[in-house]
Amino acid sequence: MLRVLGCYAGGGLRQETYRSLVKNVPIGCLEMVNVSGDISTYWLEFRKRWTGKHDLVTVEQDNVLTPEMLPSFNMCDEPWCVYEYEGPVNMVSRGASDRYLKTSLGCTRFSQRLQQEVPWTEFSKKDYFSWYLIDYRIAVVLGKKGYSPHIHGEVEHLHDYASDPGRLIKEDELYNEAIDKTKRDPKSILGHPGMELEDAGVAEDGSTFDNIITYTRTSEAKKAAAEKKPATGKE
Repeated sequence: MLRVLGCYAGGGLRQETYRSLVKNVPIGCLEMVNVSGDISTYWLEFRKRWTGKHDLVTVEQDNVLTPEMLPSFNMCDEPWCVYEYEGPVNMVSRGASDRYLKTSLGCTRFSQRLQQEVPWTEFSKKDYFSWYLIDYRIAVVLGKKGYSPHIHGEVEHLHDYASDPGRLIKEDELYNEAIDKTKRDPKSILGHPGMELEDAGVAEDGSTFDNIITYTRTSEAKKAAAEKKPATGKE
């Protein structure tokens, strides 16, 4: 028995993704959830389904499921299974060995046994958790417990990173700035103040992940939430 969680943000759900889910997921096993509106919604929806009662499969809004993928998960005894896909073109310049995302939630299966052995509270006990960092935090925790992703193949990924070169340049600038600041202050969470280790998903040994821009966005969102004044009911 498996449960498939298809999370998407607003208009980000690709028609090809939706059609592939409806076509290939058994009736009664698919949940489509709009996680727009709050930076922590993805985390809250994800942890609700990390129950240890069944295998949990995550398929994100721009990945296309094919007929053999779910049977491939079902027939596998490995606890953590992944269909990898290419990430941003600047991953290699940041030190990654290649462009493939091997620990994302794009098309991933977590077995029932794994969920029982590692409850979601091992990832974070907080309600606040940036969606940018969920997959990294999970990878850090599972890796420390001796788990590694079992790669089943490659999933078709529809996001075109090359279509926005200006964004990639900006991300590289932020990345280099963060690395420089971290060298001066190793406890600064890659140079972005206001982030706690648990919030950022950074391991105590300092291991980090390469999409540094997410720290900036998360820090800004948390600061904005903290400064937001409660409604008074007055105009």
